[in-house]
Amino acid sequence: MKKSVKIGWIITFVFMILSYIFFIRMRHDPWYVFLGVLLLYLSVIYLAFWGTSLGITGYIFQVIFKKQDWAVTMYKLAIKYKTKSSYSLGAYGLILLREENFDQALPLFQQIHRINPTIYMDKIAYTNQSVCLWKMGKIEEAIQVLEKMRAKYDYISADTYTTLGYLYLLNKDFEQAIHYTQLALEDTPTHGPAFDNLGQIYFHQNDLEKAEEYFLKALEEKDTMVDSKYYLGLIYEQQGNLDLAKEYFQKAHESNVSVFSTVTLEQVTAKYEQYHTSNNQI
Repeated sequence: MKKSVKIGWIITFVFMILSYIFFIRMRHDPWYVFLGVLLLYLSVIYLAFWGTSLGITGYIFQVIFKKQDWAVTMYKLAIKYKTKSSYSLGAYGLILLREENFDQALPLFQQIHRINPTIYMDKIAYTNQSVCLWKMGKIEEAIQVLEKMRAKYDYISADTYTTLGYLYLLNKDFEQAIHYTQLALEDTPTHGPAFDNLGQIYFHQNDLEKAEEYFLKALEEKDTMVDSKYYLGLIYEQQGNLDLAKEYFQKAHESNVSVFSTVTLEQVTAKYEQYHTSNNQI
């Protein structure tokens, strides 16, 4: 928690205690007087930090009440009034990212760095910023963002190392791709996406045997990954094993494709339909 936030909570807590002592213990006022004063204090604080308050309200709507539409309305108002809530900026940015509105999400993640966020939120902002740039086709910039994060912090998660390794793969820098993927596995030896990375690295170097081994290992560790299923389908297709190819393309089609996936819904659907339309049954 940020120091300023801690101080704010401490001040509020002290105010509550002093108000209770003054109105209830010393003056013997009714409870509603104490509650009224407390409500007035909280209202003043809410209005004094209007933008941030709106952002926090939106975050509460989204996380606690599961009302994303209400949350988005509050997030938009919060941004208009220059919110300092990194959680609301990150949450709204993630909504936009998942909706593939990358050009709108990117500046929100960039803004988080400018408002003195917690280490946790700062890292999330770097990671999601790099995903936006990746999806916008700006691979070099995406790499630079994560390299900046890596230089800034002593500890980087397996997810971040895996993403960085994948970005180097897209740049055809297989040596760096393997290096960062291995760092991910050193941190978390059972990290399925890292094994998928290795599978894709060897697939793009036409080493189908090694690629198959790593994709199967990836699914052993995390059986929901659409990427590994899709690439196994491609491997078996190239090897002429069309029954297995069909099986894995179907498995990929039955899996969830998200904005964080390394394959697209269009790619998965095209292969599924190729093997499952009436004219192409095998």
